[in-house]
Amino acid sequence: KGQNFLKIQNLVEGEVHDLHIPTINDFTFLKLLGKGASSVVYLVRHKQNCKLYALKQVDKTYITDFKKM
Repeated sequence: KGQNFLKIQNLVEGEVHDLHIPTINDFTFLKLLGKGASSVVYLVRHKQNCKLYALKQVDKTYITDFKKM
């Protein structure tokens, strides 16, 4: 399987499941919802289950500056 899968084990029943970790390619961007000083929020639709989500894109320099504090 692809690199975006994790093995998740149910410790009670001993079952192992694959968990897909979503990437940006799993979504279709529909609309810009808002812009801030350090981030942008988009309305996106998941390509497989067609559910709508708000996706927040945070500027990397803001995150690295915040970690230095």
